[in-house]
Amino acid sequence: MTVQFRSADQALRKAKTSSKMGDVEEAKAAYRWVLDKYPKNKRAQKGLQTLGHSAGPGEVRSGPTRAQLTNLINQYRQGKYGDALMAAQPLAVLNPNVAFLHNFIGVCHAALGQNHKAVARYEKALQLQPGDADIHANLGDALYALGHTKEAIACFHRAIELNPSMAKAHNNLGSALIKLGDLQGAAKSYARAVADDPSMVDAHSNLGLALIKLGKLEDGEEACRKAIKLNPKFPLAHVNLAHVFDARGDTEEAVNCLETAIAMKPDYAGAYSNLCEIYDRMNRIDDLRDILARAAECCDSDDPRIKYRSAQLASRDGDHKRARQLLEGMPEDGPTAAIANGRMFLMAKTCDKLGDHSTAFGWFEKSNARIAASPKAQQCKPDAYRADIKTLAASYRNSPKKPWPSKGDQDAPSPVFLVGFPRSGTTLLDTILRSHPDIVVAEELKMAFRMRERLGGIADFERVNSLTEKEIAELRQAYLNELHLQGKDASENSLFIDKLPLNIVHAGLIHRVFPAARFIFALRHPCDCVLSCFMQNFMLNNPMANFLKLHDSAVLYDSVMDLWSSYRERLELRVHTLKYENLISDLQGNVAPLLEYLDLDWNENLNNFRETALARERINTPSYNQVTEPLNSRGAGRWKNYREQLDPVLPFLNPWIAKFEY
Repeated sequence: MTVQFRSADQALRKAKTSSKMGDVEEAKAAYRWVLDKYPKNKRAQKGLQTLGHSAGPGEVRSGPTRAQLTNLINQYRQGKYGDALMAAQPLAVLNPNVAFLHNFIGVCHAALGQNHKAVARYEKALQLQPGDADIHANLGDALYALGHTKEAIACFHRAIELNPSMAKAHNNLGSALIKLGDLQGAAKSYARAVADDPSMVDAHSNLGLALIKLGKLEDGEEACRKAIKLNPKFPLAHVNLAHVFDARGDTEEAVNCLETAIAMKPDYAGAYSNLCEIYDRMNRIDDLRDILARAAECCDSDDPRIKYRSAQLASRDGDHKRARQLLEGMPEDGPTAAIANGRMFLMAKTCDKLGDHSTAFGWFEKSNARIAASPKAQQCKPDAYRADIKTLAASYRNSPKKPWPSKGDQDAPSPVFLVGFPRSGTTLLDTILRSHPDIVVAEELKMAFRMRERLGGIADFERVNSLTEKEIAELRQAYLNELHLQGKDASENSLFIDKLPLNIVHAGLIHRVFPAARFIFALRHPCDCVLSCFMQNFMLNNPMANFLKLHDSAVLYDSVMDLWSSYRERLELRVHTLKYENLISDLQGNVAPLLEYLDLDWNENLNNFRETALARERINTPSYNQVTEPLNSRGAGRWKNYREQLDPVLPFLNPWIAKFEY
């Protein structure tokens, strides 16, 4: 066989390709061409040596013909996966040592959704050709499709070891990492895929999603738009771009992006699911119902995303038996971590509402344990947060009484701070108060955190007491700058309320910077409060990670209330306490005294707080679907259904039950 090549590299590539496809003689000819030119070329020597031992005695060495291989590839490219599979299988029987054929059969099985069979073929191919990066990557894809994410990651890593510039493997590794919640690792893998292959549309889109989830909205948007520029009709890029607008609060533009994706791909279950999430969060239940009806016409009825969203709607409708039935029909490991976690959490809530409390508690434990095992949760430091609170409490416990004036510069802004332990009814009270025409509420923003950040360390008594007037003014300005950055300002014509429950931890610093500030302390039965935190799906950070375990939730409650008691004992705080249980039993009788404390008159619009909640485009707390309901007593005394499960943590809560007169 006479062959000619332009370079040794070209000949070596040809030899490798021919070897993969089973054309041993052509591969040998290419290696010999290299050795004729460069007798010491080790790659050619090794390749020729390998081919010399590639078949056992009596076995066919020549492999399938070029015409046979061309026929297989053409059938696959035409989407005739079944025909390609039927043609390849007898060839593999005749040529059992040709790795290409086993790999090709695996690819056909994967295209037909037969991933278990694909795995077996890829493993056979790797027995014959263990150093082939493409086969390792294909095996990773099949394992990932079967839900074996960790095993898939190992395959992608091996493929990358063999071929560091393999963009496909980097991209798919990113997808596996993002499913496990490792956003940093996913972003790194996607970025490498883009660097190795700038034309890879899905890698740009995937990088955009990872960056968006990391809070890097501008970079994420840029990556998504690059994907759309490369292929305007790539629906996933539009779905990912929707996350940018949703995070910015531009809900309608997010909806437009998702509808664009659905127009391109009418059976796009993921886009329908994301629309459902938006409509559920916005309490647009009629829109949620409509989009699910559309999805039912276009998507597979067994798709777990559509089943999960249908269960959400059933729960909203109060049909908890139907919700449970749908959730039980879903696989435990859903297509995304969010769906899998959401299913467990909704199953727990559904069992609770059906009165199956022991089962509900088991699901809450299972859901929280799954979240606790995620990379994001592993990065949180709940212990460190509790330790800081204990340090603060100790420093104020030993401080002099009334060390600072309770009134400062009357021209300086004096916000009202709505504080308490999470799940104490602060969102309900926020919604009621913002119904008053003279009240503006900032919900769950980080103004106090920015002051703490600028302080440069823990806000213990010694550090806060040593602040100069200039430093206090700078901290006050840091608060106002963050407020302005979030698109809000403390109006002279309205009472401004800063609602963030755990600002209770920063009360000492707040009092030092805003001496005339007033506090509304929202209170709820400690057992109900702690149980509700454990049963809530919070966005993870150091404080919220404490709620993944009932014990840690109770310890945090004990620590926070101990700190609050130290503040109340040593500082001249202006505080109005309002119990959740009293609020839901007599709204006007409890809100009217609060308004008097705030120097405001009663307004009848406060009775219409549900309309206020429904009119809001976004409620940034887990209570978004509860404050639209009429006042009810379901949340009071709920802990009694879980008395047995709460028994181990009662030593932390009993002192506060007594102190708060429950």
